[in-house]
Parts: sequence; C-alpha cells; structure tokens
Amino acid sequence: MRRKFLIFALIFLVIPVLAIVSVVTIRITGPKLFSNATFIVPCEHNAVGLTIDDGPDPISTPRILDVLSDNNVTATFFIVGMRAEQHPELLERITHEGHELANHTYTETVTIALNEVELKDSINKTHVVLSEYQNIKWFRPGTAFYNSDIVEEIKSYEYQIVIGDIYPFDNFTSSSQFHSWYIKKLVQPGSIIIMHDARERGLATAETLARVLPQLKSMGFNVSSLGKLHSACTMKR
Repeated sequence: MRRKFLIFALIFLVIPVLAIVSVVTIRITGPKLFSNATFIVPCEHNAVGLTIDDGPDPISTPRILDVLSDNNVTATFFIVGMRAEQHPELLERITHEGHELANHTYTETVTIALNEVELKDSINKTHVVLSEYQNIKWFRPGTAFYNSDIVEEIKSYEYQIVIGDIYPFDNFTSSSQFHSWYIKKLVQPGSIIIMHDARERGLATAETLARVLPQLKSMGFNVSSLGKLHSACTMKR
C-alpha cells in the first residue's frame, strides 16, 4: 500500500513540479545549454522536429507508424542496434514510409558509462546495421548525457549529436494528457521533441502522438524529421 502511495506521489506531485521548473528554466535561459550538440534549431518558421528513441519494437513501433501516417508526419527514429538486427522488417517499414534512422548505440544503456572499446563497438555495430538502409547523420547517446570521448568517437562518422529541448518525462509517466500538455507548453520554432518507443513506453507514445499532433497542427506547427526540420529552418521567409 505504501509503495503504491509513493508511486502516485511521484507521478502527481514530483513530476509536475519538475515539469514546471523545466518550463520556467528553458523559457528564461533558452534550451541550448552545452556545446557540441543540438538542442534546438534556430528557425524563423513554425517547424518542429520529432524524435523517437529506443526502437524498433514489434508491438509499439507499428502503432507509432500508423499514427504518424494518419497525421502525415515524419519522424527521426533513434534506433538501438541490437533491436534493429532483431526486427529488420520494421526498419524497412520506417524507411519506406519516409522516416529517418539515427544511431542510439547498440544496447539501451548509459553511453557515458561505456569504456573506450565498448563505446567504439556500440556505435560502429549500430552504424553498420543502419547504413544498409540510409545515410546516417544523427547520434543521440543513451540517457542523452555525453562527454568528450563521445564527441571524438563520432567525428569519423560525421554525426551530429542531437539532444532536443522538449522531453515530456515519458520515461516516468505514461499519461498522454500530461505529455501533450508539456509539449504544447514548451513548443517553439525549431524545437526538437524527444519521445520513446519500446514496450509500454512506445504504446504511450502512440497515444500521445495521436492526441498532440493534431493540436500542434492547429497551433500552426509543422512537425517532421530532423532532416526536414533543418531544411525548413534554412529557408528564408
């Protein structure tokens, strides 16, 4: 009973407080806090990037793709290499439907905790798998933390580290209502939304996208993959 109470307290008290603090902080300081990585793309247009981490997953990825198709939206999927090897048919569908693939290392792990050999192996194995489908441009480390070792390692691949500025705490709560509120509260031209695939998180992402994508469209935002976001933001008004 006590455990359930603590879980509900986390969801309904702690996370909203963190969300409000992050909204205020980003509005005051701006979302780009570090060098060597993209948090937001300078943009004069109402263009927004959508990124989805940790797939592919045989249950949730098709649901996400269905929602994206229904809303005529493309996304960038930051792929876990081991899961890609297990589900090549999902990579085929992702690329066939116009989405982007990006490197999210070989296993779902904290990338900065890897030693030099493990880091090289994790990035390269994933790159080899994904390169069979597309020219890979983007990299996101696990948990989004990165250091100089990661920056140096990706140089030979000519990757750009992409973090993002809108993370609706979907690793902590499955509430699509909360996710949608948070995204709408923070979205601005050039924003990059971070959501997650795989298992229950992926199903929650599909539900959130079904709710928030029409809302973003009604707000005048065009949601797309990172490549299309960059193209839109380099266009002059």
